[in-house]
Amino acid sequence: MGGSRLPRRADGAGGDVLRRTGVHPVIPPDTTADAAGAYAPAALAFEQVTFGYQRIPVLRDVNLRIHAGEFVAIVGPNGSGKSTLVKLGLGLMRPTHGTVRLFGTPVDQVEEWWRVGYVPQRAMADAALPISVEEVVRSGLVARLGLLRRMNRAQRERVEHAIDVMGIAPLRKQAVNRLSGGQQQRVLIARALVTDPELLVLDEPTTGVDTDARRILRESLEHLITHERVAIAYISHEPEGFVGIAHRIVEMRAGRPVERSHADADIVAMAHRIDEGREAEPPPVEGGADEPR
Repeated sequence: MGGSRLPRRADGAGGDVLRRTGVHPVIPPDTTADAAGAYAPAALAFEQVTFGYQRIPVLRDVNLRIHAGEFVAIVGPNGSGKSTLVKLGLGLMRPTHGTVRLFGTPVDQVEEWWRVGYVPQRAMADAALPISVEEVVRSGLVARLGLLRRMNRAQRERVEHAIDVMGIAPLRKQAVNRLSGGQQQRVLIARALVTDPELLVLDEPTTGVDTDARRILRESLEHLITHERVAIAYISHEPEGFVGIAHRIVEMRAGRPVERSHADADIVAMAHRIDEGREAEPPPVEGGADEPR
């Protein structure tokens, strides 16, 4: 599970060039082959990105790409730059240097934001309104529908599909504020899925969630990457949520991403807990991938 499992086709567009000319086509490093053999840009790409708060550097020369159907777990202790990376990726902040791209387009020029689904950390934990699960999921379409327009058949089917994928059909009429933390997280992910996004960003989705809810969430995410080829950026410091299904584990260390193997995950998480307790941290585990250049 250490490397990407994305398919690399020998036929399609690249294969035609090889058969006709005997020369392998030059493939840009931030692209991947789709089902038709054409090459598409990464869903999310950070290119030499640097960022700091009041001249205090937080991220340094970050190079990171997430492709369609790829699950990338981004781990690190508090203050390592995980949240800053998310905000830059969503266009909420601008890098000091470098470029952030969504589907090949600079993030400040993106117009089709429905292609991105974002699930913040426990955003509904204190929800007081007696809004139902189905109403929350449908609210994900407001940006595309407006407040007064009615859903068409395709959109209604998309709501049903999102509810089904996340396993919350039995809860659809229940008030969200009466659900457990794990159930609320699945409702938020379903809401993010109704626009049929190509990139899903999850910020600490298992915080305060019990074991059964984590299992259901894992199964749902496996479905998304395997059957719907959604690109997933999964920000967490808890390896239980991603070990075994993530294609790559990226640790934020001193403002830079460092590739880790799955064998490192538990030790890295332990190091982060020690970090957060202000105790000494053990050195990086031998065998992890080198820092990206």
